Amino acid sequence: MATYAELYDLHNSPPLLAKVAVAVIIAANDIAANGSATDVQKAWANKAISSPSSEAQRTLYLVLAQQKAATVEQITGASDVDVQAAVDAVVALLVEG
Repeated sequence: MATYAELYDLHNSPPLLAKVAVAVIIAANDIAANGSATDVQKAWANKAISSPSSEAQRTLYLVLAQQKAATVEQITGASDVDVQAAVDAVVALLVEG
């Protein structure tokens, strides 16, 4: 289990932030391409596409909070599929407010 200090340090990890940024853009693209997306979902997608770096940072904080039981090695070694799943779960929270 990562300590709070380790989790805090991870929020500044360029490789991890880059993975989350790409996952945020993919999530935003998926929402934008969804013909049945709600106005709230579309608004979040537009915000993410307009400012992917800031949305990725915000998303990373929540991903780290949800992964608090994982070790640093598990978090930093997560596959693209695992990162996307974690980001998708957080996006659902962010979109709904």
